[in-house]
Amino acid sequence: MDRSDLYQQVVKELWESGETKIGTLKIKPSYGCRHPSKFFKEDNQPKIPPIDWMTLASLRDSENNLFDYDSPDDQAQGISTAGDLKTWFEKSGTKILYDINTNIMTQITGPHLTLADLCRLNSYIRPDTHVIVLIAASLLLYGEESTTKDHWIVWTDKLKLLNGQDITEQTSLTEEVQLELFSWRKVKNWLRAGIFLKDVVQCSFAAIIVSKIP
Repeated sequence: MDRSDLYQQVVKELWESGETKIGTLKIKPSYGCRHPSKFFKEDNQPKIPPIDWMTLASLRDSENNLFDYDSPDDQAQGISTAGDLKTWFEKSGTKILYDINTNIMTQITGPHLTLADLCRLNSYIRPDTHVIVLIAASLLLYGEESTTKDHWIVWTDKLKLLNGQDITEQTSLTEEVQLELFSWRKVKNWLRAGIFLKDVVQCSFAAIIVSKIP
């Protein structure tokens, strides 16, 4: 969304030559990633949109040292840590403006974000930044019921009450909330119905604020 021209260039170069660069970030997927197995469902529909596999799986696979990311079913090979994301963004030309709980050990064993943390994330919602948050996908429509740290999202608006007011540090944790965000290729209010502020606190674990890609 920052640079549609750059995204088109990345897709074109990956398709034609099997490698590309964004700033100093080199993307060169393995043979296995470029020829994935178990890519289609039984009805011959792709499990992941092909253009998304070409771009996102190529990025992930380029950083994997031991095993190819060569199937949408490969969960372990598709995991990206906060450190991965920070490196990718910095090499792409952005700046890390703020981060919390992104140390590898903190990310694995650390606590959830606090209400004060969520309010601080709200303060970074502006035209020149991206607010990236590690959550449990159970907060979202179609997410599996779990409190596991398993899904990166991008906030595209502030975390608000249902009446449209911003949350504050005095907001009751029993208030129901809404949040427009980017996930699964779309920007919308992905939160399940009946999600309360306490649920967002309990299922949010780390965050990275970056400037937009120049």
